[in-house]
Amino acid sequence: TVSDNTAAALLVRTLGPDNINRFMQQNSLTHSLLDWSGSGDNLTTPIDVLREMELLATSKMVNANASKQMVEIMLDQTVNNLSAPGLPASTPFAHKHGALDGLLHDAGIVYGPTGPFVFVIMSSDLNSYTTAYDNMPLLMRRVYSYFNDRTSSPALYFPQTRQTVGHDFLKFWHSHGGVDAFGYPIAPEQMRNGVLSQQFERARFEWHPENAGAGGTLPGVVLGLVGQERASHLGLTWSDGSASGSGQFFPQTRQNVSGKFYNYWLNYGGERVFGLPISPAAEMVNPSDGKTYLTQWFQRARLELHPEEPEAQQVLRGAIGTELANTK
Repeated sequence: TVSDNTAAALLVRTLGPDNINRFMQQNSLTHSLLDWSGSGDNLTTPIDVLREMELLATSKMVNANASKQMVEIMLDQTVNNLSAPGLPASTPFAHKHGALDGLLHDAGIVYGPTGPFVFVIMSSDLNSYTTAYDNMPLLMRRVYSYFNDRTSSPALYFPQTRQTVGHDFLKFWHSHGGVDAFGYPIAPEQMRNGVLSQQFERARFEWHPENAGAGGTLPGVVLGLVGQERASHLGLTWSDGSASGSGQFFPQTRQNVSGKFYNYWLNYGGERVFGLPISPAAEMVNPSDGKTYLTQWFQRARLELHPEEPEAQQVLRGAIGTELANTK
């Protein structure tokens, strides 16, 4: 939070530069290099730092919980004299400042009223730091205005299903995985038991204004308990599980998550997106296509293992939203 290099030095000493360079390459930071030999430079580019900020903003840096902790640290940044003065007062800005002789950098996530955006500005060969101090806030002010000085809320029409998604539902859809995570909208916004809701192929978005002031991004958007509801429609019940020694056991629902399902749960939103497990992982006939897959049910989703897909894409979310819509 004070942009001190001690923490970085301790991290490199603990993990080793080779592991850090390997992690950067695996996460598409292909123009960055940590040289701890003493004879070279540590290098990066604005596009790589932009990618890093995007991974943090979408909860994909290591996993959702780690991303959240890193963003919380960055929100406490005490060096706020570079690009931050270009923001309206009290705008949350999770960022990291950097400085060396002739260099000034700033990068982070701005949580504006129309949704978060990532911001990176880097400078080199400065004859005077005044150039950076004058222009960084100006650039920030222009970018912020581009996203926020508009009279209408964002909305997007989906010709695939002839539905429109807008406001915070659209922001949540974009920032938590888009079509791969939730599918397309299959109904317009409507009141459901007194709650504004919208149905998607794999989820149901709900607007809870009582949460709007809570921490995190778009706290007013809550995913409905579609997994729990669909399991109930099918008459599915499961016995209590037990801790297996791998993954994580959830005493609240007495079920364990491990393996690829656990990694997917961690990396793509955790409890907020999927809820807690309500079943063990087991072979099951898929209600949508009639085929059998290794399946695990969660309060807000159903995860399925599709071995016919490429290794990195084998865990898919079931079309629970569509199934629920078709049961009415």
